[in-house]
Amino acid sequence: VIVTTAVLALIATTPLLTMIYVHIYGLRPDLAEFARVPTYVLMSLPFIAVAYSLYRSALITARQNVKVTISTMMEVGGIAGTMILLVGLTDLNGALAAALSMAAGRSFSTLYLRWNARRLVVSMRS
Repeated sequence: VIVTTAVLALIATTPLLTMIYVHIYGLRPDLAEFARVPTYVLMSLPFIAVAYSLYRSALITARQNVKVTISTMMEVGGIAGTMILLVGLTDLNGALAAALSMAAGRSFSTLYLRWNARRLVVSMRS
């Protein structure tokens, strides 16, 4: 996770990002620049995804599947709700609004899982 996030950060914060977006993905330079800030927002997702998986697996192992289902509903609802708010109340472009919505939805669901799995994760370490 640390390596993945570090590599993504290294790519995203250097001219390498523009090279990848322009030469590999075929974006025009103006679109590559347009995608830079949403890419910064998405840098946190690998770390959040690992935490999400850990808490989710602890709850499934403990047969608390309803909490996992609720977290999925929270994620989808968080993405949709955040997207509606950002598009309706701000002048953010769609790519940035989508990146923020994805990060918010996954963060909401991960925090919910963390809250519910906190005792299980501690007991797994013992």
